[in-house]
Amino acid sequence: MNMKDYEQRAEELTREAKQLESTMLTYKALAYCTEHGHDWGGALHLTEDGTTVDGLCQRCAIRLTATNVTLQFDAANTEGFGELAGQVIEDIELPEEEPAPPTTSPVIGKGHPPTNTSETDEKPTIPVEKGKAGDGTYRVDVSHITGQTKD
Repeated sequence: MNMKDYEQRAEELTREAKQLESTMLTYKALAYCTEHGHDWGGALHLTEDGTTVDGLCQRCAIRLTATNVTLQFDAANTEGFGELAGQVIEDIELPEEEPAPPTTSPVIGKGHPPTNTSETDEKPTIPVEKGKAGDGTYRVDVSHITGQTKD
């Protein structure tokens, strides 16, 4: 063998080693997901025709393709879904007009109705002092949080 043959063989072994390493890492991730559950991380998507769910696990990158899916509200959760509990989407008549975006945060699967929440609903826990210049700026004294006191 000459030097060129060794270089070519080294490149082949490098490609093979990279493929083996990728296979090993994929096996490890798949084994973890099989034992602990896949992390779809919001990466499940319904196709436009509404018949297929497509997704990709964030941990092991296995692809999920589910066909002939049925979208249905949980029948046992009448408190959370009202009269729509147990109904499939094909049986629900939706208004023709563009619906307004929801202003509440539903608690899915907990049997609780949606709750209105907002950062501005709560009173501030830190005293706020209005600026003396009247320009709309506010000062917040955080010395008690940082452990520094005014001397």
